[in-house]
Amino acid sequence: MSRVTTAIVPAALLAAIITNFAACDFAGGPNEPVANFEYLWQRFDSNYGLFDYKNVDWDALHDVYRPRVHSRLSDDSLLLVMVDLLGHLNDGHVTLSTDGSTFQSGINSRRRRNDFSLSLVRDEYLRSGTTRTALKEMFLYGWLNDSVGYLYIERMRHVHRSPDTLDAILAQFTSASALVVDVRNNNGGTANVVQELIGRFADRRRLFLIDRVRNGPGPVDFSEPQYWHLRPKGPRQFTRPIILLTNRFSASGAEWFTAALRTLPQVRIVGDVTAGAMGEVIEDTLPNGWRVGITRGYVTDHRGRCWEGVGIPPDFYQTSTKSDIDDGRDRPLDLALDLLATGNLKPRVDSASIKGVRQSFVDVVAALRATLPMEQAIAAFERQHDSLPELFVVNELAINSFGYQLLYDEEDVDGALLVFGYNKGRFPESWNVYDSYAEACSVRGDTNAAIENYRRALDLNPRQAAWEKEGYRNGRRQLEKLGVVF
Repeated sequence: MSRVTTAIVPAALLAAIITNFAACDFAGGPNEPVANFEYLWQRFDSNYGLFDYKNVDWDALHDVYRPRVHSRLSDDSLLLVMVDLLGHLNDGHVTLSTDGSTFQSGINSRRRRNDFSLSLVRDEYLRSGTTRTALKEMFLYGWLNDSVGYLYIERMRHVHRSPDTLDAILAQFTSASALVVDVRNNNGGTANVVQELIGRFADRRRLFLIDRVRNGPGPVDFSEPQYWHLRPKGPRQFTRPIILLTNRFSASGAEWFTAALRTLPQVRIVGDVTAGAMGEVIEDTLPNGWRVGITRGYVTDHRGRCWEGVGIPPDFYQTSTKSDIDDGRDRPLDLALDLLATGNLKPRVDSASIKGVRQSFVDVVAALRATLPMEQAIAAFERQHDSLPELFVVNELAINSFGYQLLYDEEDVDGALLVFGYNKGRFPESWNVYDSYAEACSVRGDTNAAIENYRRALDLNPRQAAWEKEGYRNGRRQLEKLGVVF
C-alpha cells in the first residue's frame, strides 16, 4: 500500500506546471517517446490488477493514444498523452512522476482537501488542556467532553512503535463511555501497522479483507487469495461505542482500517466515502527516468465486494464545506457527538465476518507445538488442511513472520527452518520464501544451502516493487558475504 509521496497534481492543472522541456529530435535511446509510451503501456498490460473489475479495454486505449506519439514529440506533450491514458483507470494508486510533478489518476486528483481541518478540531472541539500528540504527531488525542474521547490517526506507519503507543493512548480512555476515531485525510501506510492498530478495537477474530495479486499474463491471473483477519491484540481493547470519521482522502491503509472496523458491533462510520484505492502497488521506472505506480492487487471486503474506484461508504453520510470549516464547524464531528449523545446506537450485526473466519497455519501450529515437536505440529496442520481446506488459510507473509519469530525471538533455528521449508513447499515460485530460508541456513552455518537458496531467490525476484528491489540488492550482499563473486 506504499504511495509516491511527492506533490499530487490534478491532470487538468498538469499542463500549466510541468517543466517546460524544449521540443527536440529523438533518434532513439532512453528518451525516445514511442519507446517510453510502449514501455508504460506494456507494464500496465502485464501487471495492472483491475482491468477486468473496471471493464477497461486496454488494447482499445492503446489504439486511441499510440497514434498521438511520434519520435519528435516533446516531453511535455508525451507526459500529457500518458496522463490522459492513465486517467481512464480512475485509480488513486496509479501515479506518474517526473522530477517536477506527480500525476495521480482517480477522482481525488480533482478534489481539494478543504472539508476537514485538524487544527479546528484541536482548537475548537477538544477540551482545553487535554490535547496530546504522540509518535511524531501520527496520533493526536484528547477529550471532546467529560465522557467521549477523540483519537486522530494521521498515517499508518512506525510498525515497531505504533502498537505500544496506541496502548498507552487507550489507557488514557479507560473511563470514556465512547470514542471518536478519525482517519480523515489519512493517506494510508503498511498492512502490518493496520493489523496492529485494529487489534486494539477487536472483540474477537473476524475476517475483513480478501487480497489477491495479479501474477500472470492474463487480466484475471491472480495469486491464491490471502485472508486478512482482525483479532484482539495488546493489553486492552476499546469495545465501547466508537464513531469512525472518514472522508474522500481516507486512502489505502486507512481504507483497510475502515474495512476492519466496519465489521465490529460497536463501530459506526460517519462522513464521506473513502478514496477507493486499496490494492497493492508496484513501482517502476520508464527508460526516460519517469516513475510510475501500478496497482497489482485486487482487494475485496469479507463479503466479496470490491470498493476500488468507489470507496467504502459511511453508515451516516455527512460532509463539511469549506465555508463550514471557515465558520468553525465540523459537521461530521457534530453528528458523531449527537449520535453518541442519544445513547441508542444499535450494535452492528455482521455474521459474515465471523462465518468467514479461517484458522491460520500460524495459529494452529503455534498451539500444537505446545505439546508436539515442530515437525509433527506442521504435519498435523497439513492433515487438517487437506481434509477441510475451506476452514484454513495458508498465508505466505504470516508464515514468514512466524519463521522469523522462531529464528530471532525464540532462537529456535531448527523450528524456523521447518517453517520456512513449509513455506517453500507451499509457495515454490515466491522469491521471498527462498530468501528467508537462506537467511536461516546462514544463521545455522550451512553455507552451501544458504548460497543455493539465495541464488534461487535472485532468480525468482521480479524486481518490480520497491521492497522486491531492496530484497534483490540484499540477496546479492548476502551472497558476497558468503564468498560468491559476481
